Amino acid sequence: MSDGALANAANEIERYIAVSENSDIWLRGNSGEELNENDKISFRSLVQIAEATEFMEVARLRRVGADDIADTLTADFAVFLYENPGARRVWIEMKQDTLRYRSLLVPGIEIIDSQFADTVNTHLTKLDQLKH
Repeated sequence: MSDGALANAANEIERYIAVSENSDIWLRGNSGEELNENDKISFRSLVQIAEATEFMEVARLRRVGADDIADTLTADFAVFLYENPGARRVWIEMKQDTLRYRSLLVPGIEIIDSQFADTVNTHLTKLDQLKH
């Protein structure tokens, strides 16, 4: 197992621990239930951890040429967001905040979100069409 794979496995374990330690917040937040301010902060952190873990594994897989597996993980993350409206809302807010702050800090530069986020958004659009 490569160093990158070991690091990502360690990150995945930490993700599961964080969710386990905050399972009530994770469940309520994912369902879209209104959270108090402290729980909102915790839930946002959990969503950030989930995205970062997926993104880092997808990036690692792309580096080693395992694009089919990376594509599958990206689709799986989109399905997770689709099935968990609270996580989706927080993830979209995080992406919007990132773009807004980037545009303030690096004015005049065309802001292009990551391929991962673009692909997740494309998958979400396709999944939303299933409802109609």
